[in-house]
Amino acid sequence: MSDLIGRWVMSGGEEVRVAEFREDGTMSYLIELGGREIAMELRYRVEGEQIVTDRGITSHFRLQNDVLTMEHEGETFTFRRT
Repeated sequence: MSDLIGRWVMSGGEEVRVAEFREDGTMSYLIELGGREIAMELRYRVEGEQIVTDRGITSHFRLQNDVLTMEHEGETFTFRRT
């Protein structure tokens, strides 16, 4: 889990996503799209190669250097550590 700790940003086209994982098991997730913003505060845990949140959201993830790839409901999101 410690490799996840930090701020990760994905940007492409009109969409920006920011995930910030904290050591205490909390995270912020922000989506900016078309002038709208959705912000969530979540608790998370890592189970193998899955990130599981307290809201029932589960995403498969891979870490390679400063790149975090998350797969959720058939979509793939690639973040870079900032």
